[in-house]
Amino acid sequence: MFWVISGVLLCIAFAVVVLGAVVLPARREGREILTERGEEVVVKVRSSTAAVGQRASSSLRTRQAEAD
Repeated sequence: MFWVISGVLLCIAFAVVVLGAVVLPARREGREILTERGEEVVVKVRSSTAAVGQRASSSLRTRQAEAD
């Protein structure tokens, strides 16, 4: 199990290094990291995450009110 976890952590570290090697020079040159489509996806994910958070918090408030 130790070797499996070590392998996963090594892969994650390698992925971070590769991302850094690609993203940092692009940002220094002033290029955007995401395309327009990527930006749209980020906006959709943020809005759906906010909606889920609001529903979860209202559900928790309802359950707490019922418990009281």
